[in-house]
Amino acid sequence: HPLSAEPMNLTTTEDRRPTCLRVSPPGDEAWAELLGVSLEAVQIYGSTEVVDLQIDSFTPARLFRYNLFQDHATGLALTGRFGHADFPRALRGGVGGAVWSMTTNPLRSAQGQWRTLLGNLELVQQVIEGTGGAMALVRDYGEYVEARRAGAHGCMLGIQGASPLLSAPGALDELPASLVVRVALVHLFSGSAGSSVGSLGSLGRRDQLPESARALVEALNHHRIQVDL
Repeated sequence: HPLSAEPMNLTTTEDRRPTCLRVSPPGDEAWAELLGVSLEAVQIYGSTEVVDLQIDSFTPARLFRYNLFQDHATGLALTGRFGHADFPRALRGGVGGAVWSMTTNPLRSAQGQWRTLLGNLELVQQVIEGTGGAMALVRDYGEYVEARRAGAHGCMLGIQGASPLLSAPGALDELPASLVVRVALVHLFSGSAGSSVGSLGSLGRRDQLPESARALVEALNHHRIQVDL
């Protein structure tokens, strides 16, 4: 399997039915009391379209079988499972949309990075389409508005680490259904697309953007894909 020795823990089985995603936020007063904030704060939040620009939960789902269909709100499920967002909490929390990102591994071979990325994108697309309409893949503002009117959370797909896109000629044209809306050039590690500012990226740090990465930025602009530095 392109993700791991076992499939990502995201398939809809008996304990992960799409119906479990049909959740409603608590009333304003109950929510304010639960969070320890003012009623006005909850009402302002509730009147706002909330979009999270980076959720990395697919990484622990791939590596550690973190169940995105399970509510990890309390107790050891939260402290022992990283606290990453899951589908029920995103919906119950009133998050209208989010960029759900796939992190890449620059330590793989060039072709290995590309194959893994394509496998991840395909599986994530299947998972979101299998949520019974609670979540919907969106590529642009029009699709986002349509998803929200249908009562769905708008899922935008992003890539954290652009190294795989440098390893395949015409890679942007081969991404499935033009679903990727955002690409971060680097993540935790430095790679062929540039150097990370994080401590894990200090090894092999470059002072300037490589020419290949400059060309990639131009291609991303051409395809109207947001570039995240």
